[in-house]
Amino acid sequence: MKHLQSINKYLLTYRYRLLAGILFIVLSNFFGVLAPVFIRSGIDLVLHNAKLISAYDQTLIPPGILDNFYSGVLYFSMLTIILAFMRGVFLFFMRQTIIVMSRYIEYDQKNELFAKYQSLDVLFYKKNFTGDLMTRLTEDISKVRMYYGPGLMYTINLLVLTMLVSYQMIRVSGTLAFWSMLPLPLMLICIFYINRKLESMSAAIQTKLSALNTFVQESFSGIRVIKAFVRQTVFTKEFEQSCADYRKRSLALVKLEAIYFPVIAFLVGLSIVLTIYVGGQLVKAGQISPGVIVEFVIYINMVAWPFAAVGWVTALVQQAAVSQGRINEFLRMDSSLKNGHQAIQNFQKQIQLERVSFTYPETGIKALKNVSFNIASGSKVAIVGRTGSGKSTLAMLLTRAFDPDQGTITIDDIPINQLNMQDYRKLISLVPQDVFIFSDTIKSNILFGSERRDLEEATYFAKLAYLHHDVADFNEQYETLVGERGVTLSGGQKQRLAIARALARKPKIVILDDALSAVDTVTETQLMRNLYEVISGTVILITHRVSSIQDFDNIIVLEQGQVAEQGTHEQLMSNKAAYYNLVQDQHT
Repeated sequence: MKHLQSINKYLLTYRYRLLAGILFIVLSNFFGVLAPVFIRSGIDLVLHNAKLISAYDQTLIPPGILDNFYSGVLYFSMLTIILAFMRGVFLFFMRQTIIVMSRYIEYDQKNELFAKYQSLDVLFYKKNFTGDLMTRLTEDISKVRMYYGPGLMYTINLLVLTMLVSYQMIRVSGTLAFWSMLPLPLMLICIFYINRKLESMSAAIQTKLSALNTFVQESFSGIRVIKAFVRQTVFTKEFEQSCADYRKRSLALVKLEAIYFPVIAFLVGLSIVLTIYVGGQLVKAGQISPGVIVEFVIYINMVAWPFAAVGWVTALVQQAAVSQGRINEFLRMDSSLKNGHQAIQNFQKQIQLERVSFTYPETGIKALKNVSFNIASGSKVAIVGRTGSGKSTLAMLLTRAFDPDQGTITIDDIPINQLNMQDYRKLISLVPQDVFIFSDTIKSNILFGSERRDLEEATYFAKLAYLHHDVADFNEQYETLVGERGVTLSGGQKQRLAIARALARKPKIVILDDALSAVDTVTETQLMRNLYEVISGTVILITHRVSSIQDFDNIIVLEQGQVAEQGTHEQLMSNKAAYYNLVQDQHT
């Protein structure tokens, strides 16, 4: 239960609903326990009057006896119906408070976990699978809801009902109450013994479900690759094997849970047999009336379902504990990036990197080593180098997706880790290598980060990104739905759409991380010309091409995570070193 203690804050938030629900549980059970008392009185009245009537000849029965008999039966029948109706009313209110409360808590908990996902850094997403993240946000939270919804409601109901029934039974006949309730401790022992195995089985099932969701999500995301490599049969077999394993584990859990009900049915039947036998002896001895036996049998059946639900509720608690433990694992995580408090609204001087080094923690690869250079405000800077030289790592550091292991990055002489992260990132638009397009319209994708939402704005930036002529050929033009991850667009169209989206924010700094790799050289030249003319801020182009960077103010060449040289195109060509070799290689 230690994992479930973390949701007590929600119960405290909705304490008035919970208290009202408990009150309705008490009232519904009060009327439910009261009904057998009047049934007992009604049966005793019938038996008493039947004995009186049998003492008379059928033609000589006094009218008053028959009238009392009929009115008594009618009175107790109506009273029983009224009590049943009152119990039903409060059962309705009980569910309307506690079950509705559980839905509110589910809503709050999903928002809390989603907000936590949003706050964690990029390295978190590199270590965890999307399917597992989704499972914790959906399946795990749903299982926890079953704990503080039906689980909590039935547990409180069982406790209240057991106390009321026990009190009434002991008050009527302590001896008969003892024999009637004798099998109940055996029931609890069996339940405790079985439930010891449930937690480990539930944990294994949840882990398997997360893996299954991850497999399905990756299969759908990579369906084009799967088809291109003709791996459909292999993936289908893997999915079938995973499903078979999940089914096997789930069936084992179901079989274990199924033991509860035969055990409970047997022990309930044993209680009824003991009640009738011992009750008959007590009636013969004149200690109780025959109606008491009927009352006790009703009470035993009344508590049978709540006790039967103990197994189900215990399984819910075990599953919820496992699920909440998985949720807490992420909720307790903190981003490795600490948000600074200093505000920044503009970029006026320079970005400076001083002896910056970075190693990827999950692989141990040292991507950057003692990198130092300056980027002046308003300049056009290119960062070039071969694959694996650390170019994209620089882009991630400049946008503060993660912090360097050593060295400092400053903007206008302020370390970026001291800045408010949202303020800092509002200055920057990044077009990464792996372009992500939302499954929405072209217009919505372009204006994703823009304050304006009109077609004119989208058209303007589409033209800057050399995308407008493509969009004009679509049937729905800017209202065209691009499908999941922009599946209906070509690679070059997706890159240009991402560039239009970046420009629409009107940032002070634009970082293009190999964002022109899928476009031809003519389009690249036109696009770069548009960037020169429109963007008054800083442009940082990260590329392995050298054809479109000859007019840049500064070219930084990386080799094996270090700055090999930097300068203008003419300066670097005259050096005949790393940059010169890149140019020569691409021209041959």
